[in-house]
Amino acid sequence: MRSIRNMSPKLVDVFLRVVLTTITAAVPTMAVAPNPTTQQPPDNCPVKCNCASMLTCSDLGEQSRMINFTDVVTRKFSSLRFDGRTKVRTIQTRAFTGLNVQRLQLDILGVRSIQAGAFLGVNGLRDVDIRHNHIDGIVNGRTFSVDTALNSLNVSDNDIESVSSDAFASVGGSSLKDLRLANNRLMVLPDELFANLTGLQHLDLSGNRLVNLTRPLFNFSV
Repeated sequence: MRSIRNMSPKLVDVFLRVVLTTITAAVPTMAVAPNPTTQQPPDNCPVKCNCASMLTCSDLGEQSRMINFTDVVTRKFSSLRFDGRTKVRTIQTRAFTGLNVQRLQLDILGVRSIQAGAFLGVNGLRDVDIRHNHIDGIVNGRTFSVDTALNSLNVSDNDIESVSSDAFASVGGSSLKDLRLANNRLMVLPDELFANLTGLQHLDLSGNRLVNLTRPLFNFSV
């Protein structure tokens, strides 16, 4: 083989290219293994929602019923809330089934009806805030029934006209500390309506049309 020193610059350039090509072909390509510490889980968050420590959905427009949350049932959230231009007319039965969330913030959504068992199937639920909506008619024992005892329930500023005697029988029992029913259309409350709420610390009935509160709403032993 001729010495590189005796080659012309053009031949040297060709020679070096051939050598580099041969070396590159001889060295196997090494696949870079993904670093498990940097891999991100697939994003299954519902459209127009942010799945951080809080599950926040924004500008969903007009919805006839609550959107589907089955894609995020494996995650845990401190709360679910809605922002922007969002209206939900009906909260259907088991609307939040499988969600692991401590607080449902459902105020100012334009809700008109809650189907029986709407809040069943939620893991870790402690607080429900559904004030400033248009819920009307009668609240019965299945309207706000839950699987885990609530700490607070706020249904103020709605159009509720009546509550059955078992309306809060499956809400929280001794665990319920805060119940707010202010600014509805209640006129009469059934006897011993709050009899099982032995841990109740705050009850707000202001702004209703109640005419007689002398009936035994509680049945606490002193």
